[in-house]
Amino acid sequence: MIVCIGDSITYGQHLNPWLAWPNYLDDTIAQGVPGDTTRLGLERFPLDVQQYEPTHVVIQFGHNDANRWQTDRGLPRVSPEAYRANLFEMIDRSRAFGARPFLCTLTPTFRSAQHAEDCATYNEILRLVAFESEVTLVDVRAAFGDDRTLLMEDGLHLTEQGHLVYADTVRKALEGEPRDPSDRDHPS
Repeated sequence: MIVCIGDSITYGQHLNPWLAWPNYLDDTIAQGVPGDTTRLGLERFPLDVQQYEPTHVVIQFGHNDANRWQTDRGLPRVSPEAYRANLFEMIDRSRAFGARPFLCTLTPTFRSAQHAEDCATYNEILRLVAFESEVTLVDVRAAFGDDRTLLMEDGLHLTEQGHLVYADTVRKALEGEPRDPSDRDHPS
């Protein structure tokens, strides 16, 4: 069984949730909550992931962590250091419960130049965490490229076609296991 935990990208916000990418995979439970950060996802981990004792956990977070709301006076919702620590804890918890974790890179964002820049920073943190923890990186960012047709008009959420590309990228990563950690290239 696969549990996919994440934010609105995993939930399928602005679409019928049955069209979200996890639903295109076999034997999968989708645990996406719009607006969630890694901090909130980690709090949900016992009920939304661990209780199912999955064989695989696909982790998708970052856009909300990098958000800078006016109420935060310009600070990101979750600091880069906390984002990194939260990802490591999700990986450790997945492994402690016998699951193989996978980390998904952040999809492109055209919401604003600042958000795109911040997401690029968080994406690099995620890549380094995957490398350091020897977790398979699901590079959905590369699969999306700069194809804006895969994103809704808000410049962030996925269209139905975007969810299909996302699901195909995750499926290929899952089918590519087991993978020898020595095959991993250091993230650029």
